[in-house]
Amino acid sequence: MKLVQTGHNVLTVRLVRYRRLRTIESWFKTRDDIQDMTPAQAQKVIHLSLFYETPTTMHLGTQVALFKVWGIPTIAKILLKAGELSSQESLSKRLADTGILVATWITNPIVGPGSGAESYDAGSYENVDPRGAIAVARVNWLHRKYPINQDDYRYNLALFVLEPIDCTARFGWRSHSIIEQQAFYVFWMEIGRRMGIDIPWASLDEMREWATAYEEERMVPNEHSVEIGQIGVEHFSSRLPKVLRPAGLNLVATLLGPNTRRAMRLPDPPSWFSHVLFALFRLQNVFVRYACLPRRSPALWVSSYEPSAEDLARLVAAGELPRIPAVFKRSSPWYYPELKGFQKNIQDVLVFLKLRKPESVPSKRWKSEGYRVEELGPLRFEHQGHEEVIRMAEEIQGGPVKGPWSLNDRKMAS
Repeated sequence: MKLVQTGHNVLTVRLVRYRRLRTIESWFKTRDDIQDMTPAQAQKVIHLSLFYETPTTMHLGTQVALFKVWGIPTIAKILLKAGELSSQESLSKRLADTGILVATWITNPIVGPGSGAESYDAGSYENVDPRGAIAVARVNWLHRKYPINQDDYRYNLALFVLEPIDCTARFGWRSHSIIEQQAFYVFWMEIGRRMGIDIPWASLDEMREWATAYEEERMVPNEHSVEIGQIGVEHFSSRLPKVLRPAGLNLVATLLGPNTRRAMRLPDPPSWFSHVLFALFRLQNVFVRYACLPRRSPALWVSSYEPSAEDLARLVAAGELPRIPAVFKRSSPWYYPELKGFQKNIQDVLVFLKLRKPESVPSKRWKSEGYRVEELGPLRFEHQGHEEVIRMAEEIQGGPVKGPWSLNDRKMAS
């Protein structure tokens, strides 16, 4: 009887495990449908892949992209000169803010010229969530302060497409389909266009070929990448118990690949480590593929919080602004709400017993009140550029920024 029940469970999982992939395939019946995919359509595909199907490996791929780009000497030099990596605190904020900005334009609806989404008349923008456009505008505003060349922009853009695809192919329970890969390409090319990047590729394959050649040519051993690589490895290792730090270094080295290791002069991981790592992922993937039902709720990277009219009135009356909380707590818990009640009591006990570091506790130091998208970036720019960012966001989305994420409430609160 137990054998029959086990077989029934496996069959049930098998029947529903690929349900969302089949849904994606039903949206694009022909090769022309895939080639004519709009960024708005691509975003719908990405939401299913990222939030439900392969969230862990896509998040891992994004983290690899953020680290791997430091292997390019010109990028590493700019980051070091900017001073954003001068301390673990500033590095943790950069990583948190970059993750939030990227997740915001992925999560919130892409609208405006070039998106393929429905157009809005001037009076209906109250119903448009502007946070995706504000996130792109904020990144554009910040990037203009640094002498970043077009090729480095292109390489960074390519990594955000390729690394999630490659990490999922290496470590995920299934690889991404042709439709999903095309969706990642189409969506990110529109993001690149909105950032003013001159895109020379006509397809995903051309982009991969270009990125591979660029990496081979430019990612060479250099003092800037070595310095920034050590900072990054130290940041990652500091979150692990001392006994696990050698394994953590091997994990980072395995994920980054030989070119990045060479540029940062990181040691090659032992061959046995790679074999063990891939074996563990294969075991996990068999379990997921045959024993786990699909996710029922999305694995969101950012909060979809939208204040009610009552909350908004209360905040404005108190001279405050609606802010967005972080959805998960990092070792440096930027923007994560402070715990209350019984949970706070447990947290205090753990700190007292030295089972939790005091600096890992959400507090005003880590801006536990939440964030505004137009404020993200280095602390020295927190109060700068807001009006220009909103103006740029309005150009991106093709209409006025309205609602709680506009500057109207900021003016009323000030």
